[in-house]
Amino acid sequence: MRPADLALDLLRRGQAATLRVNGRSMWPTLAPGDEVRLAAQPSYSIGDMVAFDNGRPSLVVHRVVAIQEGQIQTRGDHLLSCDPWHEKEMVVGVVVAVKRHGLRRLLGVAALRWLAEGSVRPLQRLRAAIRIRGRH
Repeated sequence: MRPADLALDLLRRGQAATLRVNGRSMWPTLAPGDEVRLAAQPSYSIGDMVAFDNGRPSLVVHRVVAIQEGQIQTRGDHLLSCDPWHEKEMVVGVVVAVKRHGLRRLLGVAALRWLAEGSVRPLQRLRAAIRIRGRH
């Protein structure tokens, strides 16, 4: 069993999964030791950070840089070259939150979709939004 298999199982069931960042390909956006919260999404946009399964022991988290019919291209923020084109089915989730040094930050539209789907109770959503706004 690969380390990625548990996260894949959760995402396929419609649940969020949390992964710890190991590499430096997304630095400075993501650093080793950060935790990323993934949620399955029906579609992705250029600029989203997504996790994809390329058969390695761990999932890869990179940013979407191009989309064409049935395919998606990604690149690590710290890398000069893009990854090869992937089938969209290889993408298993989008990053909706990042936790660094105990501080959690929700990200963009993907996070709002994730919250709206009821992953967090309404009062918790309100508290999280107030905390996040106070940090910026």
